[in-house]
Amino acid sequence: MELSEKRISITGENGFVGRHLVNALKELNSEVILPKDLNGNRLDIRNKDLIRGKIDQLSDIDMIYHLAARTSVNSSYENPHATYETNVLGTLNILETCRRNDIDKIIYASSYVYGQPQYLPVDEKHCTDPTNPYSRSKLIGEELCKSYHDDFGIKCVILRPFNIYGPGQRSDFLIPKVISS
Repeated sequence: MELSEKRISITGENGFVGRHLVNALKELNSEVILPKDLNGNRLDIRNKDLIRGKIDQLSDIDMIYHLAARTSVNSSYENPHATYETNVLGTLNILETCRRNDIDKIIYASSYVYGQPQYLPVDEKHCTDPTNPYSRSKLIGEELCKSYHDDFGIKCVILRPFNIYGPGQRSDFLIPKVISS
């Protein structure tokens, strides 16, 4: 899909990937829409009010990049409720927002759903075997995307990036830790 001059919304725009994506889309002359609540704050994807009725800022949106998530495997063990609430309920809210606002395309960022590799290199046909609350929450999000595609025709692209790294990344992620070592 050509992204130039498209109206695109992004969840997780303040995260590592989101910041880079916002800049890249603006360079492509896309109109990046970052919906706000009535107080001018960014929307909380866990808030069910997000999906009630039409959201004016999302009228005529071509697609949503859904990047917002709790991403720490360690904290998913410490606080699984928060992980599932954000990664599952938040994804459901975004999909329902797409349905209610006639947004027919979503790009969903998933990750770590394969578990111990059965063969290398791991490809899209590899079986999934999530091993922690974080990876389970992302796989449930993928299933929600597939369901909204099947039930409502929303086109879903599921990305499963592996160890993204680059300028501006927090130092507690794997690649920055390896580099600093």
